[in-house]
Amino acid sequence: MSKKNRAGFTLIELLVVMVVLSVLATVAIPSFSRWYPNYRLRTAAREIYSTFQTARMAAIKTGNASTFGAVTFDTGNKTYMAFIDEDDNWVPNGTERILKQVTLPDDVDYNDITLASDRTRFNSRGLVTGGTGYVKLVNDNGRTQKITVWTAGNIEID
Repeated sequence: MSKKNRAGFTLIELLVVMVVLSVLATVAIPSFSRWYPNYRLRTAAREIYSTFQTARMAAIKTGNASTFGAVTFDTGNKTYMAFIDEDDNWVPNGTERILKQVTLPDDVDYNDITLASDRTRFNSRGLVTGGTGYVKLVNDNGRTQKITVWTAGNIEID
């Protein structure tokens, strides 16, 4: 009897592996398609939270009582921006530094904003002076996330 060189896989072994992988993919793809929009919603909420914190820290860093860290929301364009507001007009001009400009993902939208005129700002002590409230986001699956800004400068995600 001669010994055969048995390097590699047989056709049956390869077919079994392909069947197992296709069954796993069939189970995993629907779960992923439900998970991904919720992931993008949570990411967008964390980004707004981070933008509020950036504006607050920038205002504190200036140490100037007449300079504010402002955050404004443009619901029509699904954008928001944080900037240093030195002239108290809620609009960045040529000398005021824009800290962050963000566009929401395609599958995330504003559900409700209770901030006065869709904006808020922080003073040099980190307190909210331009309106407290929340920004509520919604994704295509109808799930929501709420980012709340309190008078004392606290920010939280619900």
